[in-house]
Order: sequence, then C-alpha cells, then structure tokens
Amino acid sequence: MKLGIDIERTQWSEPFLEVVYNCGLNIVEKHKAEILVKAASDITEEDLSGGQKIIALEKTSGGNIAFREILQHPSVIRYVKSFNYNSFQLHNLPCIDKRLFTTLLPHDSAERCYPNSLIDESDFIKIRLGWSILHYFRLRDLLSLDKQELLKIDNDRPIDVFFAGTLEYDNLNGRRKSADMITNHRINCVDMLESIKGLEIFVVRGKFLSLDDYNQILCHSKVVVSPWGWGEPCYRDFEALLAGCVLVKPKTAFVTSACGIFENNHCTWTEPDFSDLSENIFDALKTFKASQQRRMNSREAIVHCSNQLSSIIKSNLTI
Repeated sequence: MKLGIDIERTQWSEPFLEVVYNCGLNIVEKHKAEILVKAASDITEEDLSGGQKIIALEKTSGGNIAFREILQHPSVIRYVKSFNYNSFQLHNLPCIDKRLFTTLLPHDSAERCYPNSLIDESDFIKIRLGWSILHYFRLRDLLSLDKQELLKIDNDRPIDVFFAGTLEYDNLNGRRKSADMITNHRINCVDMLESIKGLEIFVVRGKFLSLDDYNQILCHSKVVVSPWGWGEPCYRDFEALLAGCVLVKPKTAFVTSACGIFENNHCTWTEPDFSDLSENIFDALKTFKASQQRRMNSREAIVHCSNQLSSIIKSNLTI
C-alpha cells in the first residue's frame, strides 16, 4: 500500500519519523497515497472526506481516547496510540474530562458525565499500540545504559525514595476540572512522602533538575514514586524502571502498553489517595536487594520493546 505521511516534525515526532522513513514502507507524496498517516489532533474534515483511508496517530499520554469522532469515522481504518484501556467497556464509563482515573480521585459526582459517543468492539479493534513514549528524547541515555554498569550502581543507592515533577496543573479558568484534581493528587503524594520519617527522601517540587542531574539521581535511588498526571502513564514510569528502581504508582493495571509494564506486574501499586504509600515504600526497601532480578527483568522488557520499535511501527502502518 502507498502511504502518505503528513506529520509535523517536533521533538516528539522526529524519532518516530526517523523510524518510519527507514523501515522499508512504500512512502509517496501525500496526494498520491492510498492511505494517509496523520496525527489525530490534526485530521480535518477535508482529510476525512478526501477519499483516502487514514491511519490516525494519537500521542495522548493516557489510556483514554482523545478523539472519538476520528476513531469512529469510516475513513479511519486504524488508530495508533501509546496506551489503551484493557476493554472497550472502560471507555464508556462516566468520568471527568474523558479521563477514567479521575473517578478514582476525590470529586463531586455531579461532575462526572458519560462520553458524548460510546464505542463498541468494532471501534476498539481499530486501536493499535505503537505511538510509543519510548520515542521521547528523555529516555535515550537510560535506554543505552550498560547493564553491568547498572548492576554495579545497584550496590550504591543512598537515596531511598525520589520524586521530581510538576505539581500544578492549569485548569484553563475552570474549563478543565481534572486539573485541580490532579494537582491535589500530586501535592498529596509529595506531602505524604515528606511526612515519612527515618528515610533518605529526595523531593523536587517542579522541573528544576537538568536531565543529566535527574538521571544521576535516578540511578542512585531505590524507589521512585510516580503519581498520575494528565494520563495514567508518565515518562517517569519508564525512566524509573530503566534506571533499575522500584516503581511505586497508583493502581493502573487497567491500562495496556506495548511494553506491558502496567498489566504485567512491573509496578508496586499504591492506593490513589496514597493512604498505604508509607507501607509500600518500607516493604519495597526491605526487599530491594532481593528484587534485583525482577527489576532488571522490568528494565529488559522496556529495552526489548525499544529495540522492536521499527517492527512495531512497520506493523502499525502495514495494512
């Protein structure tokens, strides 16, 4: 099939496009293509009615479907995204700002609403996992870490628990209700962390570390806590596992990914309100040395997935 690629080059898409143009696909000028490949957020009515079949790429960081009307359009034959919910029924539950995990956070039940359109099995099977967070530039150094060097570092991790990240989420003057909930969720996480006594805990409230410093601290930390953000997954999840840390995260096993890190027990789950966070951290620290093989297996699952990106992308774009 002749593919036309219509994707703007950004720091997110550049690594993806590099793979696309080097994996043997039949890529032609857009107007000569049988299938148009385009970001779901950029697809227009003109695209949908232009007579070409379309593969839509969504880079939303959650399992939710950001553009249902695109997914359900008959011209769209495939919808490729990084993460998905593990059944189409979960996409049809009432939630806040289209995000299922918001129902697990404190909220006013009146704010929950059903999606404007429900999806069925025929919509769900269009979704493929492939527009992966592994393309993100932040992961490159961690993906290339030498395993023997990482095992050596594993004996020298003076930091018990590490968190660094955004706490404040913009609610767009009240139009994005989930932002306040996520902000409270993250602040509660950090407050809980800082209340734990007797451990070496390193917390940075905001993005103030350089990438080099951040990676250095990761590799000298035992446990990384990763609350939800705009989506359930976060690049921090992958960073933590690639650095050989124990990843402690709110319960996210209802999300699927190409690497399988959520559905295949690569995380230590904590309650969304972090009521058992201290207990989970102390348990993880007690078993940290004994968990080395499991942690290295988690890292290997991500590295393997990264090494397969070319074949995954080619499969996503082959009809």
